[in-house]
Amino acid sequence: MRLCHCGNAVFGTDKNTKKGYCKSHQHQRTDLDKRSILEKGLDKARKKTVLVEDESWANLRDELDYVFSLYIRTKYANGDGIVECYTCDKKLPIKEITNGHCISRSEMGARFLIENCRPQCSYCNALHETKPEIFRNKLEQERKGTLEFLDDISHSVNKLTVSDLKEMLLDFRTRLSISQTKLKT
Repeated sequence: MRLCHCGNAVFGTDKNTKKGYCKSHQHQRTDLDKRSILEKGLDKARKKTVLVEDESWANLRDELDYVFSLYIRTKYANGDGIVECYTCDKKLPIKEITNGHCISRSEMGARFLIENCRPQCSYCNALHETKPEIFRNKLEQERKGTLEFLDDISHSVNKLTVSDLKEMLLDFRTRLSISQTKLKT
């Protein structure tokens, strides 16, 4: 049995120094990322916003989903990165809230429309699948005619091309960068 420098049994091994540590000394590890959750999240977002190497339709759609969702959540966030759920008013950090869609994401014509999306807590977003009227009613109260507009778009045939996705990705990356400037770092 390996022992820590204090004589206790080794709980794990530091990947950088290759030295063993016990449970009471694990805080001294050098291989841990000690940045805040927000810093880690922002770094992850920056890495994800690098141009997609494989520019297949599916990869571009997935990258656009990520950037668009982050944009919607950031757009509605306050300076501290807190976002209010559109349907229940619960306040959560950007990383803990989801991008809710009035018209399902499977309808490509409405999938990336700002008018179709609002931040929602994960509970309300899941509930939306069975009770969409809460989201729909709030959208219609916010702006009359929105539901008719979204329904028309969702029933039209809309096939996005690789070129369309690239253009939208560039647009929403720019919008996201502008929205992120309001956040306190």
